[in-house]
Amino acid sequence: MSERIIELLEENQKLRNCIEEMETDLALKDGIIRRQTVMLAQCETEPFDVMADKSYILSVLDERTLLEQLAEEASELAQAALKFIRAKRLNNNYTPMDVGDAYLNLREEMRDVLAVASMIGIAEYNDCRNPKIRRWAERLGKQNVL
Repeated sequence: MSERIIELLEENQKLRNCIEEMETDLALKDGIIRRQTVMLAQCETEPFDVMADKSYILSVLDERTLLEQLAEEASELAQAALKFIRAKRLNNNYTPMDVGDAYLNLREEMRDVLAVASMIGIAEYNDCRNPKIRRWAERLGKQNVL
């Protein structure tokens, strides 16, 4: 009798784990859809000339500075990956951050790494939905004329 109770408790825990994973996946997908909607709206309302911004950045920064920026972005990507692991509860050091938000942050940091890598010439990347290049050019003093 007690063996059957143990079996039922184990099955119950497996079902709970399955439901938790499904809820996590749904939250993740919901976050992705929300972020993609925002990014598409930005593309339509705030078009910008990525090549002009890249040219400006390259005219202002030297190779070492670009490599330093790549290292900084790569570090932020590593932190985002670790946070995503914690949000998904893949270890015992949980974070209160929502899994969907952690995933979106991970994607954003990956896109930032790709944006900088493209500036250096080690990756092909052009994405009008990523405002990284625009913000970077503006921070360096580029005046945007629409």
